[in-house]
Amino acid sequence: WTFKALAAHNTAEVDQRGVFPFPYGRAGGFGTNVVLSGARLWEKLTSDTLQLSLGTAVKSGNALHRISFGIDRDETRDDGFMAFANLPFVMTDLSSNVRPAWGEPAVPAAANQQRNSSTSTVVYVQDQIQMGALHLHGSLRHTRTEAKDRYLDWGINNQSTNNKVTPRLGAVYNASDVLSFFGGYSQMARVPFGSLFSVAPKMEEAEQKELGLRIKGWKGVSATAALFDIQRKNAAVADPVNMGLSVQTGVQQAKGLDLDLRWQASPSLAWIAAFTHQTAEITQDTNAAWVGKRLFNVPEQTLRVAARYDVRQGDWRGLGLGLGATHRSSLAGDTSNTFFTPAVTLVDAQASYKRGSMRYSASLTNLLNKQYFAPMAYFGGGQVVPGMPRSLVVGVSTHF
Repeated sequence: WTFKALAAHNTAEVDQRGVFPFPYGRAGGFGTNVVLSGARLWEKLTSDTLQLSLGTAVKSGNALHRISFGIDRDETRDDGFMAFANLPFVMTDLSSNVRPAWGEPAVPAAANQQRNSSTSTVVYVQDQIQMGALHLHGSLRHTRTEAKDRYLDWGINNQSTNNKVTPRLGAVYNASDVLSFFGGYSQMARVPFGSLFSVAPKMEEAEQKELGLRIKGWKGVSATAALFDIQRKNAAVADPVNMGLSVQTGVQQAKGLDLDLRWQASPSLAWIAAFTHQTAEITQDTNAAWVGKRLFNVPEQTLRVAARYDVRQGDWRGLGLGLGATHRSSLAGDTSNTFFTPAVTLVDAQASYKRGSMRYSASLTNLLNKQYFAPMAYFGGGQVVPGMPRSLVVGVSTHF
């Protein structure tokens, strides 16, 4: 028997000042003039987690069972507020270089305008079975969630309690030392946390199916190919009636093909390639206009190719160089698919050098400094944000 326990406490805090334009998301008939106001966003999130598990191994005939039981509990609290400057809004001509004076937003009397909290308790049992070349997995999880979603300034005071039992099944068959086949089915349930809902939220659910094969170590090649079908129910999307609030849509589905290839051409040279093609759309919804729409910010195709060369001997032993490119197709800018951002291909490079216990590294993203835009999730989409320009990250690490 093996007993494991994990306890964790996490805290994250944001105190951010910015400028908010009025009217938001549209020209408003003022030409290059826009009304600006200073804004302040404060948020503090705390989370306490406890995980307990008990496991054992049992031999029965030619089958080896690895059985485990466990309980996971998570308590999360999310407090915050958004405040605008008390000074009158400032009309600013964006075509000029004159910047208006900053107006400091005042902290609201009830500083915690937003008070969200959730509790999730999961009890599970699982069995992993090995019978020669066949590996099986089965588990059952019971999830209970309690959530409070409060934002008093907006009249929101939602409370909900939900229970769900979810199964997980999987199988792997090793046809040979290099070839195996796998398949799986699983369900998931969780608190739809992090949004302001017009009505008390239901539990967010998901269902995943996959079927594929894996090649390992055949003439330096390792590869995985899988067909997948993922359905997500009760996902949070922007409320089309109440700006800034969210509603839960019916069913979102993503299905397609995922390929992953690695070729160790020589002890020093490695190639990788990954490709995903998927159809991701809303398949059921009470809003008939959304049915058949592509999912916000999800590409139909992604492709990654890269090579890395590591010097194994000589004076430059420990030096590694890499070059790669990532492509993604167009992205839906909002749930209604009113616009799409163009496809983009970005090049990146890496270098590292290891000497003794020290390792030095550098990576360049967007090597060609390509200018592009990506959808922005603010207020549920409908805007774009410039992509990251050429960026350099350096690092030094050691072990002892």
